[in-house]
Order: sequence, then structure tokens, then C-alpha cells
Amino acid sequence: MALQTSGKDIVKSLAWFIGAIALIITLVHFAPIISHGG
Repeated sequence: MALQTSGKDIVKSLAWFIGAIALIITLVHFAPIISHGG
């Protein structure tokens, strides 16, 4: 089985990576608000 990186796999990995970063940024941004009772 040849090691090939298809565009679809790259897009999927990139989307997962961006989603993970966005989730972390959101948690870091909203955690102080939630912990201080809004």
C-alpha cells in the first residue's frame, strides 16, 4: 500500500486542527466569565 496523502485527508486534518484550536481559544476565553458567575 503506497503512502499517499489525498487532498481530502489534508482538509479533514486541517479542519480538525482548526476546530481543536478554536475550541481551546473558546474555553480559555469563556472560562473566567463562567468561573466569575458571568
